[in-house]
Amino acid sequence: MSRLEPLVLAALLGLAMSTTAHADCSDPADDGLLARAAEGAALGELAPALARRAPVSPCPLVHLLHGAALRDAEDLEGALDAFEAGLEEHPEHASLGLERAGTLARLGRLAEAIAAYETLRRRPLDDAAARGAALGHGRALLWAGRPADAAAVFEAWLGAHPDDADAFAGLGSAERAQLRRRAARDAYDEALRLDPSQGEAREAREGLRRDRRVTLSAHGGLAFLPSESAYERVPRYGLEAQVRATPRWTIAARAEEDLRRSPGGGSAFDGPSTGFERATTLEASAAYRLDAPELTLSAGARWQRRGGANPPVADEAALLLGASWRAGSWVTLLTTRVGNHAEGGLGHLSMLGLQRLLGGDAWVMAQVFRAGRAARAPGETALVLTGFVPLHARLAVRASGGASLTDAGVRGGSLSTALVLSLGPAKDQQLALRGDVAFGTVPLRVVDLAFTVRF
Repeated sequence: MSRLEPLVLAALLGLAMSTTAHADCSDPADDGLLARAAEGAALGELAPALARRAPVSPCPLVHLLHGAALRDAEDLEGALDAFEAGLEEHPEHASLGLERAGTLARLGRLAEAIAAYETLRRRPLDDAAARGAALGHGRALLWAGRPADAAAVFEAWLGAHPDDADAFAGLGSAERAQLRRRAARDAYDEALRLDPSQGEAREAREGLRRDRRVTLSAHGGLAFLPSESAYERVPRYGLEAQVRATPRWTIAARAEEDLRRSPGGGSAFDGPSTGFERATTLEASAAYRLDAPELTLSAGARWQRRGGANPPVADEAALLLGASWRAGSWVTLLTTRVGNHAEGGLGHLSMLGLQRLLGGDAWVMAQVFRAGRAARAPGETALVLTGFVPLHARLAVRASGGASLTDAGVRGGSLSTALVLSLGPAKDQQLALRGDVAFGTVPLRVVDLAFTVRF
């Protein structure tokens, strides 16, 4: 932002005035700058005058505003220098110390920030500065991956100040980072009771349902396969489990019994279709999440047994690799599966996806799949578009359509639609009814019912 919000400015100057006597700010040049800042002047307009005045001014508020202007311009290193320059003349100035510690945290120098907050908290401070030091200390510990220590800091502050909504929000975030959802929810609820406008608590409270530690999903249905006289009904079913073992590590496993195009023929990825066969698939993977950038990396293994007595059994094993990166409302996804193919040789199936989060639970995604085998060319490409749109607080629709392409043109396509119903007071159960239609040499229709529970 280019202008300090009035409440932020009042807090900044009020905190500074409450912690230090300012006989050093009597120079008319300093008075003029402080008056313009108090009136809400744009920091960009004040920045040149602050830069000229700060090196010669004895006023700590000038250094404070100079650092704030540099930080507002995203010059964190310059802001840190400004705060430290002020501290050289006023080493006991609590506001400058707090701003220095906060800037260190924003720079990612968390060990230094934590040490700075600890030093501040050992000094006698008035209530406003003590509050800033306690909350800043807790945040820095949380960002440093020490949520248990952060929770202890917030709880100690709340023991003496039980009406601090921001401290309850911080405590909720510390509990959430430890996957203690009930304690996090209680802390967020208390923060919102004390201050219904507390933004962190409100947003985090809505996001808690996405932090379920264990997710179990089961699906079952029928595939309708054309035969000589009518459609043959073939059962299909599967189980999937996902466990957030830690705030950063997630482990997933899947087992499925389904139909696959026969080797030597099929839809996209397998060449001319000659029919279908049974396939049993087992998968296991682990994912690790980073915060900056918001990146998730995954790796796993897949085993599949295709066919039966006729055609002969063929086993396939593959390595699974993936990555997803979120930047604002955009998510980029990349996966690849590399392993042996039933017909011999190595094969791969890779995907590049781009997802746009539209607000609430709505999203759209475009995916490009590419498959091929080292011993066989050409490969094939598939394009898929998917969207998820809430129709009601508990009802949503998910729809997708795709086409498979080769050098000869379009080989086939598919359409899929699902109605998703959320159940339970926390919407932690879902029931989805899906119907698929595949077009190609051998058409296929699928009806599937899935149930998912998170706890």
